[in-house]
Amino acid sequence: MITFFPLYPLTIYLAHLIIRVQDWHVAALAVSNVCCAGAFCYCFLLTQKESGRRAAKAAVFYFSIFPTAYFLHVAYSESIFLS
Repeated sequence: MITFFPLYPLTIYLAHLIIRVQDWHVAALAVSNVCCAGAFCYCFLLTQKESGRRAAKAAVFYFSIFPTAYFLHVAYSESIFLS
């Protein structure tokens, strides 16, 4: 898989320009949460296609409460790699 490592700082910079807040951490949280929501939507759609709606809801639920899902909601770059 080919990744573009400056993508996360670039998206934080663009979010900082759009949101217009003084704190860069707020822009980083916004980027991470939007990318996390995108990853959850993609997980739901993929699971729904393969296993049905009930399994897709369960998959997203367990994906969101798993202990390492904490790193998807905070200002880390893991969420942008999933979306």
